[in-house]
Amino acid sequence: GMGLRVAEACNLQVLQLEKRGQVYWFADIKRKGRRFDDRPLPPKTRRAVLDYIENERPTLVVAGEQHAKRRGNEYTDPGWLFLSRNGKQVGQPDIVRMLNKLINEAYKTLAKDERPHISPHQLRHYFAQRYHDEYGDVETARALGHSSLNYVAVYNKRTPEEEAEMAEKIDA
Repeated sequence: GMGLRVAEACNLQVLQLEKRGQVYWFADIKRKGRRFDDRPLPPKTRRAVLDYIENERPTLVVAGEQHAKRRGNEYTDPGWLFLSRNGKQVGQPDIVRMLNKLINEAYKTLAKDERPHISPHQLRHYFAQRYHDEYGDVETARALGHSSLNYVAVYNKRTPEEEAEMAEKIDA
């Protein structure tokens, strides 16, 4: 819901979540190229994140404590927003694995070779295309954390069907 790169999402900390008026924001998101950015959470994303923080994350902290205890180590909540099953920071391979699990569950009636290949970066492209259609180049570049509009074109490739539909609208 925010168009973040996987690494950017993995590096979010719980303390970066701020409520400003009626809107929740992630502040000081570390973006590519040593840049930092604040991004608002859309309503569905906000609900999912708040639900995760309230209901899922505490169980992952407890799991981290138990994991550390079995190994004879101390555990303190590392503060990362997204935690793995052993209470550590989630990494890019974990995100890919979780996405594949969701895809396999959603398409379990299809043969494995018929299931669509969807990557986290493809979801970023989908976000970028939808955002661009609504807000244009400049806002899309800002939302994606790009310093140049040149990158926006990469995310806005259209299918032949979409281009034909756009041509029909222009001629109308």
